[in-house]
Amino acid sequence: MERNCQKKLFDYYNQNQEYFDLTEKGHLEKIIFPIHRKILNKCKKKKGLIVDLGCGTGLDVSKMVSNDNFCLGIDISELAVNRAKSRKIKNTDFKKSNLENLPLENKSADVITSFFTFEHLLNPEKVLSEADRILKKDGEIFILCPNFASPFRGAPVYGWYSKDKILKKMILSLGRIFNVWILRKKDFKVKIIDESLIDFNKIGEDWDAANEPSMFEFVNYFKRKKYQIDFKTWLSSPKTKTEKLFSYFKNFPIIKYWGPVCYFYGKKR
Repeated sequence: MERNCQKKLFDYYNQNQEYFDLTEKGHLEKIIFPIHRKILNKCKKKKGLIVDLGCGTGLDVSKMVSNDNFCLGIDISELAVNRAKSRKIKNTDFKKSNLENLPLENKSADVITSFFTFEHLLNPEKVLSEADRILKKDGEIFILCPNFASPFRGAPVYGWYSKDKILKKMILSLGRIFNVWILRKKDFKVKIIDESLIDFNKIGEDWDAANEPSMFEFVNYFKRKKYQIDFKTWLSSPKTKTEKLFSYFKNFPIIKYWGPVCYFYGKKR
């Protein structure tokens, strides 16, 4: 089933010009997130090789590249890569590749970025493993995506704001935290969306999401790899009264994982 869904997703990204028209329009809206702009500005000052996973049409790459670095954008869509190349941005290159098998040598990247891509992956753990493989010692990784695993959010196919599922998701989240913190489980667990729920004829923001990203899983994956980490989830305005209520406790040990946005930073030791 995963292979069949993967083919449908790849065909979707390789046959829909309209999809990338909308993502470019959406990019202008998402860049309003101060944390997004902050990451781009910070990366522009970095030296060496910056690799952007899920680069789309290259808009983020264009804002990170400078005379002191080189940016490589990687995306599964040939349409997106060709559009990115047509920008003819100095000190950049773009490659079509599955993010589960990156066309780079071990320890070759100085910085890795990924903006609003992880929610579209069928095997996010494999992509994280590849990112870890290509990242140099003291290299940095920045991830930004929706925190759909939060009890107060959900992938669009399940309802953006799952009011009727808050308690269930809280219980599942607490159970997962117990398994990791107390029972010392070392697996990576995200909810993969049932292929039958994805409407491949519909084009809209995250209607093609293939999983529900979890900040808790990002943090524990890189903790096991001994990374120096920083993360935030309460980075956008609460959408419901319940979410707003919990936002007042956003610094509490468990609630800090439950905000609407995943911002993750890791430095490889």
